[in-house]
Amino acid sequence: MVKEEVYKIEPERFSADLTTLQQAQFRCFIPTCVVLVSKYPYFEVMKDCLSCVVSKLKAKSLEFKTVLQEFALTVTRVPVPPYGPLNVGFQMGMLHIDVRAPLSVGRLPIDVHLGNLFFLFSVEKILDILTCLLMQQNMVFVSADISLLAPTIESFMALIYPFTWRYVYVPLVPSSCLDLLEAPGTNLYGCHNSSLKKISKIPGIVAVDIDTGNILSATDECHNRASLPNDHSNDDEFLEIPKMPTDAVYILKQELRKIAMNYELERGHLLTPLSLSEARSQRADFHHNCNSQIVAAFFQLWVHIFCEVTDFLKAEKKHFNREQFLESQAKNERSFYSKVLHTDMFRQFLNGLINKDADWGQSFFRLLPKVSSSGRLCTGIPANRLSKAITKSSSGCLNQNIADDIPQKTTTFLLPAILGVKHQQVHFYQRCIEELGNTVKADSSSSMQATCLYMKALLQIANGNTIEGLETLNELHVTGSKLCPLTLAQKVLESISDKERQKLEKMDFFKHNSMWRNLGTDSKTFQYSNTSTVSIDSVPKRPVDLEAFAKHVEQLDIAVDSEVISRLFHALTFNKETDDGEQMKGICFCSVMYKRKYRSNNVSK
Repeated sequence: MVKEEVYKIEPERFSADLTTLQQAQFRCFIPTCVVLVSKYPYFEVMKDCLSCVVSKLKAKSLEFKTVLQEFALTVTRVPVPPYGPLNVGFQMGMLHIDVRAPLSVGRLPIDVHLGNLFFLFSVEKILDILTCLLMQQNMVFVSADISLLAPTIESFMALIYPFTWRYVYVPLVPSSCLDLLEAPGTNLYGCHNSSLKKISKIPGIVAVDIDTGNILSATDECHNRASLPNDHSNDDEFLEIPKMPTDAVYILKQELRKIAMNYELERGHLLTPLSLSEARSQRADFHHNCNSQIVAAFFQLWVHIFCEVTDFLKAEKKHFNREQFLESQAKNERSFYSKVLHTDMFRQFLNGLINKDADWGQSFFRLLPKVSSSGRLCTGIPANRLSKAITKSSSGCLNQNIADDIPQKTTTFLLPAILGVKHQQVHFYQRCIEELGNTVKADSSSSMQATCLYMKALLQIANGNTIEGLETLNELHVTGSKLCPLTLAQKVLESISDKERQKLEKMDFFKHNSMWRNLGTDSKTFQYSNTSTVSIDSVPKRPVDLEAFAKHVEQLDIAVDSEVISRLFHALTFNKETDDGEQMKGICFCSVMYKRKYRSNNVSK
């Protein structure tokens, strides 16, 4: 956003022959950019906040610093609610803004309308893009409207859950930095579509055109076609994107047909809201319900596709038999599974399955009994199209089970008035804590109590009452809630002074709860103490060629990109693939890397 601020310029610097009127101060208007940065993807919330500050700056153009200071004090005091039935609301100028809780524990909030994806892409294209993400393809999203890039990519990130993208992610790459797209590894970018011609010349990258809803490939066969931006009639024929299992896709489409995604069409028969606040609230509720249903449908899709993984996963031995799993699948589905099963994303998915405290694990395992693999036919689908039979009734049960995880009734916790006076900060946090107490009295459910305890602990720590905050976290942990932020508790323990530490160690809650003893150990040891890693094979004992080397490097979670693995192999063998001795040096080096990487696991166990 652009804003003018007044600066004084001394007239004497320009001329000594100035009249009294000319000797008055000159006003110089300088463009200024205000940027909101957050680790939480609250796109609509931040857009509303910036819209409010622009409106206020227009009305008070000479008070730029004061307005901006009050704005910063306001937005930085708004707490982010955890998963649960409580949203946080606050007043920004004339606008009421709600910060909604995530849809599940451990998940980032979704503050974009996922239904917009289905107006930009067909269901088939959405599934192809998700497949490319699961295959960890180098991808770039392009559009003539750069404001579409981040929301669109974030929407796809929400749909692949419980898989997570842990690699390079740059939502907007400037035209001057397009060389970044040629970097090796697993990357995800966003660019203006004016760069499409240059992108088409980069081998191994998949481009998604948001404006046309097509997927473009940078393979040699389509270089000539990719240079023609208006010719995208059959782009997918050049891409080797395996198709997802037919039965799971069928169930997904059936569920998506039940979801209302267009707000205007669904609200056309209702009265028009007469206030801005009511209109915004109705639209936000509609988008939230729509997002919940879409997320549930796609989570159900991943359960359908990977339900048989647990049959070949030996949790006690932390071993997954990939070869047997592939052999058990239908021939027309093996291409999809073989591409996905070799990725780091799938390895992390396996780790989540064997770690019982995974945020999404309970939902996944609870849905497994609903998925049938006994050979029953899915109503309305020919038998020869099925690889695993799933009944329509099971589909309904699956969606209902996922819906049970999403709070059906939510309450908005309205923050007290946030004034732009610094010395009132303590008073603000105290009022918030008092209001939370009133909220618990109105709703004494276990989920509401856990959410309020979480919020209370954060406010106490922000207010400087560290020990009181830790005591509240202890109360939250005793309830058995998964909301207890152990990482935050670890950081707070590391930051307190020796005097506070001595006082803390004398308190009963700290002495009697083993959690605090575990948190008091080395932070790296604690980080890995409850984490198990699935292994597929062991470190080789004899020399191997490049193909076998790549297999072991992937399985040991050292690298997954074929180009990176090839570079690593040739660097370790000094480009002497026939020299067994040099190859053995490379394998021994990888063995050392593996031992160092997981040594911290063994220390805590």
